[in-house]
Amino acid sequence: MTAGPDGTKVGAMRLAVLTDLHANLEAVDAVLTHAQAQGAEQLAFLGDLVGYGADPGPVVDVLSAVDAGRSLRSVTARQIFSGHTHTPSLYHLGPSGSVGAFRPVPGTPIKLTAFHRWLVIPGSVGQPRDGNPAACYALLDDATDVVVFHRVPYDAESAARKIRAAGLPGDLGARLESGG
Repeated sequence: MTAGPDGTKVGAMRLAVLTDLHANLEAVDAVLTHAQAQGAEQLAFLGDLVGYGADPGPVVDVLSAVDAGRSLRSVTARQIFSGHTHTPSLYHLGPSGSVGAFRPVPGTPIKLTAFHRWLVIPGSVGQPRDGNPAACYALLDDATDVVVFHRVPYDAESAARKIRAAGLPGDLGARLESGG
């Protein structure tokens, strides 16, 4: 990415980062609708599309075409996105090598300062595990280097009923309803 004559980034975009969808079609639909309303121009999926939920086929169809310091030190990129922990988190590595951690507040813009390297964990769309049943994702505006973590309510009760109706373990549906 390069800077234009006025100092703004040329080719910048708003990127919605989604992970841990886990075949939860209700959560996926709600997050995609929300991300579009937030101006997301591109989508990035970090994995765990299926498993736990009752809609693996439809979720895949919709998508068709704590060791943070070690993770941050193992790459040279300034912004790294990861999933699989199901809990929204944000870490930074300072110039001295110290690692800091944040618990992001939904809807609050966070400036990804240039003098840090960042590990962004958006949380889970389809299986949140932080006590909040709302689906979560992160939206990166790379023109301003700002990331916003979002929580999106969806019909978790319906998704849980579908899990039980599909013969999957009942605790998978209960986890959706409780966010844990």
